[in-house]
Amino acid sequence: MNFDNLNTNADWSVKLNTLLDTAHTSLASKDDNADEMVRDAQTDLVDFGRKCPFEQLGRIAKQAVQDIGQEAITSAMADIAGLTQELENLTKGIAEVTGTNVSTAGLMRFDAAKKVIDSTTNAVAALKEIRNQLDSKQKDEKKLGDSIDSLISDIQAVRNQVEVLNHPSQ
Repeated sequence: MNFDNLNTNADWSVKLNTLLDTAHTSLASKDDNADEMVRDAQTDLVDFGRKCPFEQLGRIAKQAVQDIGQEAITSAMADIAGLTQELENLTKGIAEVTGTNVSTAGLMRFDAAKKVIDSTTNAVAALKEIRNQLDSKQKDEKKLGDSIDSLISDIQAVRNQVEVLNHPSQ
């Protein structure tokens, strides 16, 4: 993103307002590429925060980055909680299946486990992207980074458990 043509506080304020509108629109989007739009908006805000000569505007951009990161974490946690519950329900259902339904239930379990594995893999990748954009010298960003690191560890543990349950012979 080019900020070379921004000279006054008003120029920088207009640009920040545009970036915040884009971030808001991206977060509210239901498009298939919404995650990419959010990451792009977050990257633009990080760049703005680093290059803006006006401290208060830079602070607003940095807070927006943190808020987007927190939104991503909250969303990922909710998705994972739902998938974990779905996996638990599916596992209970499979345990009750007998006879000819066992192979059908196994396929359903495989599909659900694949969804969990794919979703957690995508969540970890997105969280790592956010984590890499944070400035560890900033107290709030370090705190968010530590939260993201902990969440990534938890997500990977759940994913590993699902993989083991899905392939018990390996």
